[in-house]
Amino acid sequence: MTSSSDGSQPPGRLLTKRELAEFLQRTPRTLDNYVRQGMPYIPCGGGKRFDLPSVLDWLRTREDDEPEALAS
Repeated sequence: MTSSSDGSQPPGRLLTKRELAEFLQRTPRTLDNYVRQGMPYIPCGGGKRFDLPSVLDWLRTREDDEPEALAS
C-alpha cells in the first residue's frame, strides 16, 4: 500500500522516518527530536518504524506544541 504524493492519505502500515516526516510535514531531524522527547517507535533492523495512530496520539498530548500536525 502506498501513500498519495500529497500526503493526504496515510498508509495503513508502519512508516519509515521519511514517510512520517512527509505525512506530518516535518523534517526527519524534527522527528529525531520527537523520539528523544518520547514519541513512540518500533525498532526495526537497526532503524525505526512508526505506527501512525500511536504517533498522532502522542502528538495530541503535545497539542499546544504541534497543533498543525493534527490537521492532516
